[in-house]
Amino acid sequence: MASADARNEARLAAARKAASGATTPTIVDEQTKAQAMRVPTLTRAQQVTAQRLATSPIAQQAAKTTAALKSFTAKGGLLGVPGSNLPGYKPAGIKPVDTPIVTPIVTPTDAPVGTPPAYVYNAATKTWEQPPKPTGAGTWVWDNNEGWTDSTVVAGSTGSEAGSEKILAKDTFKNTLALYFGAAEMSKPWVDGLYKSVSGFYKTGSTIAESLNLSLMDVRNNPDMKEFTKRFKGVYALTDLLAGGTAVTVPTIAEYFKSEAMMGDTLREAGLGDLATQDFLGDIIGRNKSVLEVGKLITDTFATIDNAPKALKDTLAEYFPTVDRVSLAKALLTGKEGAAALDKKIKGISVLSAAGSQGVKTDLATAGDIAAMGYGYTEALEGFGTVKQLERANVLAGFEGGKFTQEQAQGYVFGKSIAEEERLRLLKEKETARFSGKSGLAASALRGKSTSTVL
Repeated sequence: MASADARNEARLAAARKAASGATTPTIVDEQTKAQAMRVPTLTRAQQVTAQRLATSPIAQQAAKTTAALKSFTAKGGLLGVPGSNLPGYKPAGIKPVDTPIVTPIVTPTDAPVGTPPAYVYNAATKTWEQPPKPTGAGTWVWDNNEGWTDSTVVAGSTGSEAGSEKILAKDTFKNTLALYFGAAEMSKPWVDGLYKSVSGFYKTGSTIAESLNLSLMDVRNNPDMKEFTKRFKGVYALTDLLAGGTAVTVPTIAEYFKSEAMMGDTLREAGLGDLATQDFLGDIIGRNKSVLEVGKLITDTFATIDNAPKALKDTLAEYFPTVDRVSLAKALLTGKEGAAALDKKIKGISVLSAAGSQGVKTDLATAGDIAAMGYGYTEALEGFGTVKQLERANVLAGFEGGKFTQEQAQGYVFGKSIAEEERLRLLKEKETARFSGKSGLAASALRGKSTSTVL
């Protein structure tokens, strides 16, 4: 009985052991299969790629960043302050920043051209208004784009604006122009008009001087530029002469101003400062009178008339308006005759006047021929004195049935005619023989052609 029980117990233990051994492998196998299904097996190429990615610089930097963040959090958060990395943390001693309330400014869209800074908006009246004119030093002019601007320009090559170190292209232009017109002119409206024309040429590569000369013709017929174009009427007059076929030289603006200045100096030195105006000098230049010619007209022609004795002035008055010095100078400078022609004419008139003073009548053409021989008023006065004395020779020639005319006498006195000298010598000998030398021509009239002839 005992043995039977023992055998049953042995059988039960064996069965339990078998059951236990069979269950464990089965569970492990099922788990292994499930793991394999969740993690796919990698190929050799994929394994190499995964290894390279894991060891790449990017992966290493990411690993360092992750480790730094863990260390940062472990030390208590921002700047080592415990709890600063926790939600809702507020550092002690720091006040929150108030966000300002900004009220939007509504500006009307119907603003005038050039606003700002030209016009300012008045919120009370809801209108655009011109700001008050500045009361500070300067020449303030209104510009629709810039508002009140100081147009005072310091004359010089840099174009510096008064009260400012800022150099603008427009300031440089105005400064160059101020050298010719003066700084006071730079506030006039025509300056801006000229600037627009000049800047157009300047932008294409011309210099300021070249642009000014080009714009001079560009704005000639612009009615808004009349004040400017009037200043250069002499240039326009010469341009028209050149266009008409006359061989003239049209000066540049710089040459024009230089000529004008030199002519003005000449007039002032002659005591004719009243004529040294831009308008009158522009008229002279427009008549193609050069600086050299104006100098000759004043220092030679005008001086001859101005310093002439009364008898000569009276004669000159028949040909020139010698009422006053200014009128005379104007007539000489604006006349069609040039300096050479006027000089010849005045010298001829001087000889004519000398003849009249001695009671000898002659014409201007003959007087001009005598003047061309080098005789001035004083020399001609003495010469015609001798011609007057030689009228006696014509009487003596009449005794022989001949004559000795005034033209022959003038040929003897002024032309140094040998034939006329011989003719007078024979008349003298016959007169001596007739009257035993007690009267007639003096010997001195024949010796050396002296002008101290007596009867």
